[in-house]
Amino acid sequence: MNVIVRINSVSSSRLPVSLGPTVSRVDWVMPIIISVLLIVFFANASSGQKGELSTICKFTAGPRAGQLEDYGAREPAPVGAICHDGAGSTGFVVARHHVELSTICKFTNGPRIGQTVNYAPLAPIPVGSPCHDGQGSTGIVVTASGVSQQPDGAAGPLSNTCKFTAGPRAGQIQSYPKVSPIPVGSPCHDGQGSTGFAIADR
Repeated sequence: MNVIVRINSVSSSRLPVSLGPTVSRVDWVMPIIISVLLIVFFANASSGQKGELSTICKFTAGPRAGQLEDYGAREPAPVGAICHDGAGSTGFVVARHHVELSTICKFTNGPRIGQTVNYAPLAPIPVGSPCHDGQGSTGIVVTASGVSQQPDGAAGPLSNTCKFTAGPRAGQIQSYPKVSPIPVGSPCHDGQGSTGFAIADR
């Protein structure tokens, strides 16, 4: 007796094949985009920080805390880097465009202590920087705010009197009423080798 076995063919299209959870294109594309954006962001931030250099040190500790100094003759350092003056004061490098500049020196030591002189039209330097008159008086650079102003913009009261501190007339006081007055504390001379500074007229 012949036995006929019949095998029914089943179309593969009907087989219940499971491929796992459905993954949309958004699910795997978005993490890649976010990663690329983060890389670009941090790369730009890093390059920007490295690219900003300055020679100005803002002291935050030590004898000169609160002061600034421009070490323009030295090689600039990255903004935010630690800096020092070699004499116990430390701070960090600041950007030049964040620093207020001035030509006004307020003397805190020496013969001209207490006086304020505007050295315009000399180039301005950072407020808080040390300044001097080259004759033994030193101080710090200050802003124009708080300094009495004359109509012509000069700092402080004006005078025609010069007190000589160096040269043949050292120690003498001379008034020059026929010349234009200058701010008290400004450097003056007689044109013959004697120099000094302007004092209030008597």
